[in-house]
Amino acid sequence: MKKLLLILLCLPLIYSSCQEDDPVPAANPPPPPTCCAFSGTVNATTTLTHNPTNGIMDMCMPASVATNQNGDIVDIMLQFYSLCSNGYDWTMNVELNATVNDSIIQNNQTYNLGTPSTNYLIGNVIFNDYNCSWMPISTHTNGANQSGTVMFDVDWVNNEIGGAFTLTGEDASGVLPPKTVICTFSGLPF
Repeated sequence: MKKLLLILLCLPLIYSSCQEDDPVPAANPPPPPTCCAFSGTVNATTTLTHNPTNGIMDMCMPASVATNQNGDIVDIMLQFYSLCSNGYDWTMNVELNATVNDSIIQNNQTYNLGTPSTNYLIGNVIFNDYNCSWMPISTHTNGANQSGTVMFDVDWVNNEIGGAFTLTGEDASGVLPPKTVICTFSGLPF
């Protein structure tokens, strides 16, 4: 009887040590960092998909906001990168500069580029189309044309910038037709 009782007590222990532990479900990987909310088109027909990470690289680049000694904004530079699994889809650099004519950039004001005035600002855009490779297939820049509109909203409390721009770039080789990039964005860190 003692042996039977001993066997009955030991059997659950032996059985439980032989059982496979329930595997802990793998935690889902964290989502990629949110670079900013972005919406853009090229020539009003091609939607720009903004994907600043491809699992290997994270190209969420913070904006640059420069001020003068009075705290006035004198330069804003943005960089947007969209990646594919095997290269870049597209890249874009946008800059609004007021230092040339000792002007300042007013928050939430729309500027028409290419219209000379006492507050003339220099606006630059470089749009590179890579089509999921490491070499650009075309580069468009506004050069001397300076056409488009730009508006930025600088949030000093959260160190974020948002805005909207419409910029036309000409093909650097002079072969392809111009590209007009229309973009709105918010929440880009600086």
